[in-house]
Amino acid sequence: MRFIPSRGPAVAVALLVVALVIDAGLSVHNIREVAVSVQWVSHTNEVLTRLEAVLSTLKDAETGQRGYLLAGEASYLEPYREAVDRLPGQIAALRQLTLDNPPQTARVLRLDELATQRMAILKRGLDLVGLDPDRGRGLSSARQTVLSGEGKQVMDRIRAEVDEMERVERELLEERGAIARGAARTAFVTTVVALVIGLALVALVVWLFARNLAMRQRASEVLQAERERFRTTLTSIGDGVMVTDAQGRVTLLNPVAEALTGWDADAIGRPVEAVFRIVNEATRAPVENPVGKVLREGAVVGLGNHTVLIGRDGRERPIDDSGAPIRDGRGRVVGVVLVFRDITERRASEHRLHENDRRKDEFLAMLAHELRNPLAPIRNAAHT
Repeated sequence: MRFIPSRGPAVAVALLVVALVIDAGLSVHNIREVAVSVQWVSHTNEVLTRLEAVLSTLKDAETGQRGYLLAGEASYLEPYREAVDRLPGQIAALRQLTLDNPPQTARVLRLDELATQRMAILKRGLDLVGLDPDRGRGLSSARQTVLSGEGKQVMDRIRAEVDEMERVERELLEERGAIARGAARTAFVTTVVALVIGLALVALVVWLFARNLAMRQRASEVLQAERERFRTTLTSIGDGVMVTDAQGRVTLLNPVAEALTGWDADAIGRPVEAVFRIVNEATRAPVENPVGKVLREGAVVGLGNHTVLIGRDGRERPIDDSGAPIRDGRGRVVGVVLVFRDITERRASEHRLHENDRRKDEFLAMLAHELRNPLAPIRNAAHT
């Protein structure tokens, strides 16, 4: 019996590997999508934060200018001075953050112009106080500038621009947040599905390997039983049996073959020519070993007559034999079984029969001669 291993475990392992590769690819893709979505959400939040910072800086500048105008103390100008230092960097950062969104970039440019106008109005009020030697008149002029409403109009336009930008960014934040949540859900679902499929495939692989192992074990037991029956059969056969592999090396001898060749277990693995030595009985010339002929022709062959087997101890026995190929499931020759027997007794019987036939023929010839010449015995006696 030849055991053919199931391809199921190999297919299951291949499917598992494919599933793991796909899972890894999906995981990388999902992680990237989640990371990008989170990055865009963070980007939008940063734009909102920068907008609030610009608006807060303008308010600080306005507060500092008015405090100084009302109190006349230089310390009140500190928020204004800080706003003058911070505002250009904040506008530049905001412009950089909105480069991916041209409409928002355009609004940042308008916001920059309005902020510049607002800071110029605040500075003009401070300049009036600082340049007028009569502080009372300078303060009055500065208050008139404030009360004119020009600064408020610019600030209202700034707030409107900021509100519009915040509205757009909040819409983007909602959209990008939904994308991020969707990407996270997709990543979770695909991970769970891949995990379930992977566990199922692992269980399938384990089951298939266990089943395959059990099949191999059963096949091994059956094969061992068949080998034992084969060995028992060979042992009980009255002829010598020798088995070789495809290279003509001995793999098995039954007891009769061991007795005829004089070899025992040490013949295993040796070339058949070294164990099964045969010559022509009459000429003593070597005879082609039937194993080689079977391997070459792939057919059953038999020895010609007058073949002698020379045992390991030098003893010679006349034999006859036949060899047959051993084929695998694909029909390929994988060995040879050689069956041979000692025909010494048969040869002696044939010799006795031949001798008896010869004597019978001689007697009949003499009898026929005497019958043709009935006076011959009388002449022979008288002559004598």
